[in-house]
Amino acid sequence: MAFWDWFKSESKKEEKEKVSLGEIGNEIKKERESLERQALELKESLRSRLNELISNLKSQITELKAVNIEGRKEEERIKILVRQNLKAYISHVEGLIGYLEKLDDKPQEYILAVSRAIENFNKSSKMNFEKATILIGKLEKIREFIRDFLANFKQMNLEVFSKIKKLENLINMKDGLDKAKETSSQVKISIENIKREVEKEKLEKEKLEDNFKNFKASLEYKKHIEERENRDLAISKLNQDVFNLKEKIDFRDLLKRFHSDEKKSRILRNYNEKFLGSLEEDKDLEILKIIPLRFMEDLEKIRENSKIFQEVKEDIENKKAEFEEKIKSLNFELLNKDKDLGEMDKKLERVMEKENELLISIKSEGKEFGLEFE
Repeated sequence: MAFWDWFKSESKKEEKEKVSLGEIGNEIKKERESLERQALELKESLRSRLNELISNLKSQITELKAVNIEGRKEEERIKILVRQNLKAYISHVEGLIGYLEKLDDKPQEYILAVSRAIENFNKSSKMNFEKATILIGKLEKIREFIRDFLANFKQMNLEVFSKIKKLENLINMKDGLDKAKETSSQVKISIENIKREVEKEKLEKEKLEDNFKNFKASLEYKKHIEERENRDLAISKLNQDVFNLKEKIDFRDLLKRFHSDEKKSRILRNYNEKFLGSLEEDKDLEILKIIPLRFMEDLEKIRENSKIFQEVKEDIENKKAEFEEKIKSLNFELLNKDKDLGEMDKKLERVMEKENELLISIKSEGKEFGLEFE
């Protein structure tokens, strides 16, 4: 493409057939390659024009270095000032040429670097130029070459770079869409997995509740319940018998009477605080050495009846507790999974909403590049 073709104000959009969203990646890749080629061609065209400028500048430097102002009639101090500023100006021009000759970067960065280099040159060399032109008019030719180059440079159509930026944005949206689709797919899989686990646990709970129901309907359990109720009544009666006997014995009065006898005081305190435990430990009924013998029959009866505490059928109670604990645990698990499903549904809704927004944006942005999606 010729250099001057890049100075057209409008670019033609290539009409393309509609493509499916599944092919969007390939279409974006093609468009990117096309824009990158255009940008590279623009850079090479500018480089060609720049080489022309450099050639002209070098030619002028050769002429300027041959300039001799010794024969001029101006004062020596003016000649010295001109020579010094001419030398400085030539140095600036040579610095610009050296920088431009070595410059090589990506198209957009290259063009911006050229613009900045010339702008910086004009600023830094302005004073030297003005002082040197007091006696040397040839300097104006360099400024003319640079001015013509810049005039053409400013007319360049840099639309390709804004399109590249827009395309990068489109690529980012496409990447975001791919990520959103992957996330929604993973969330859907997670939801299905949780639902399967829920169904499995519901069946397990249903089976467990049926087994528990059958267990509680069994003769063994009913007999156990009856025995437990009878035992509870017996325990209640036993506790009442202990209370009545303690009232008859009057431990408070005995503790006052035998407070100076350490052994008897200890036995009385133990019975008063833990009657049944003390009675079980008191194998020889040492308490009868302190209280009247008429209470012996009551003590023996209570000791015999207290054996009911050891007659609990632990296996039945443990089995019942095991059923209850398993059902409780399954209810807790189902509650947590219901919560997880709610959170997953919300997450899926958010992701799919984002996915839809990206699809709309991609279709809209794609029109900039003549891309129409089905």
